[in-house]
Amino acid sequence: MPGIQQPTKTPISESKIAVFWRTALYLFSAGMMGKAAAGFSDGYVAEAVGDLGLSLVFICMCFRSTELAILAYI
Repeated sequence: MPGIQQPTKTPISESKIAVFWRTALYLFSAGMMGKAAAGFSDGYVAEAVGDLGLSLVFICMCFRSTELAILAYI
């Protein structure tokens, strides 16, 4: 029938929860990167390397925000 439209579904990667996790993890990674830079400038190399590693973990999780959104729905 020409008058009936099918409801459109939002892909999980564009859902509000996926965008929230992607944004939050990006901000966490930026904060940890700043903390690592401050640690390097203050001479706390071991702490700065740990913060840098945590920053990289958060960045990698940004690309997995779709899976986090699926887990949040479950």
